[in-house]
Amino acid sequence: MNQRVISVQGRGTATAEPDLVQLSFNISVMDQEYDGAIAGLNDRVNRLRQDVATVDVDPKGLKTISFDISPKHRWNEERDERVFLGFEAKHDLRLELPLDQDLLNRTLAQLAQSASQATFSIYFAVKDGNALRQRVLADAVARARENAETLAQAADVQLGDILRIDYGWTEIRVSERIMEYDASMAPSMPMADIEPDEIEAGDNVTVVWAIG
Repeated sequence: MNQRVISVQGRGTATAEPDLVQLSFNISVMDQEYDGAIAGLNDRVNRLRQDVATVDVDPKGLKTISFDISPKHRWNEERDERVFLGFEAKHDLRLELPLDQDLLNRTLAQLAQSASQATFSIYFAVKDGNALRQRVLADAVARARENAETLAQAADVQLGDILRIDYGWTEIRVSERIMEYDASMAPSMPMADIEPDEIEAGDNVTVVWAIG
């Protein structure tokens, strides 16, 4: 005889104050020559490193996320042929800082006048993402139990032992993009006064109980 069971899903949530800020940069250069594109890109990256050092942040913390150089073309309909535009070199970098409002303001002010012409995005995150995940999972199990007890009472059955707990191993999002900024627009684009909201996280857990 098959054992009677009840399977209930619980949705857990948790919040945390962000304690990290991540600046994600994109620098790109076009040049007719391969060497020129590389040289131009390296010059702008070096200028970005100088900007970082100016606000007393170690420029070694500026890490490469991706690098690419490729030829670019456009189609000329009149001649029915591809026209070579040049080489486009791209360098994506990331800088992680402690969430200090004064440091963030000084960094953004420096980037607003940067000669690197970098486009960047601002994210907020938490250092201990695992602790936040544990709180989410504990809350999800508690919600599942509450739901199971309500269903068992309504069905006039008793909850037995937990037979299985399943969850999807999904990665909880613990960072949030706040804005994108183009340093080349600095004269016409004042910096925002940023006050980060709490980081929100959520996940689902399914718990299976025996019932009697």
